[in-house]
Amino acid sequence: MMPKRSKRTPPPPSSSSMADWSQIQEDLLLSIFSKLQIHDMVRSATVCSSWSVVVRKLFSHQLDFRHLSLRHMSPWLMFSVSGEEKSSSFASAISLSDQEVFTIPIPEPPLRDRFCIGSSHGWLIASNQQSDLQMLNPVTGVQMDLPPVTTMDRVKPIVDRQGCISGYLVLDDPYPPADYGVEDLRFFLYRKAILSSDPSLGDYTVALLHRPFQLLSFTRAGDNKWTALSIIKQGLYEDATFYQGKLYTVTIKTN
Repeated sequence: MMPKRSKRTPPPPSSSSMADWSQIQEDLLLSIFSKLQIHDMVRSATVCSSWSVVVRKLFSHQLDFRHLSLRHMSPWLMFSVSGEEKSSSFASAISLSDQEVFTIPIPEPPLRDRFCIGSSHGWLIASNQQSDLQMLNPVTGVQMDLPPVTTMDRVKPIVDRQGCISGYLVLDDPYPPADYGVEDLRFFLYRKAILSSDPSLGDYTVALLHRPFQLLSFTRAGDNKWTALSIIKQGLYEDATFYQGKLYTVTIKTN
């Protein structure tokens, strides 16, 4: 009678035979990540350092992904969080594709203290409490200051004895100048901001529809002031948009 052979348990796979996800080629990761929603891309960045590097490059446009389509990404709806300890440094966003809410860190000032007047190419354009405009990418946390409001035509600072700006004067010819508090000016002055392209690419223009009247000013990457467009004879600026690198405006007749 032949002796029974004992069953041998197979040895566990060695570390050398296990898949090393960190070694996936960058172009393959890029192709995979480009098919995910934004929040899934952010989660992927936590897998390992190499994945995190690819995600950061993708968001900052350091990789050439022009051949990939990112239009499938659904937009996020941003809103501030009140009554919480972390509300000053965090904001909430809801994914419109799956109704999931996320909490994301943002730099100062808090979202609830910003007056948002535009969003495009993944960036928000909003005024801070000093009525100066800033651009914020809520995914990467990158924030960029636009030229001060005092560089706009028709806006003059009111300076106190300590040399600090305590308010603003808005020249509204032929009417007398109107004065506004530091925080109040933004609610009167700004109507809409339009961004030509993603500032991460380095070259962009911001067009600004604003008061008094319905004027239009713009600033480009590297500018330190706002430049006003001439008042048009046929009317006032009602709306504007960028298309293929050109700015198109909608006007209304004043007569």
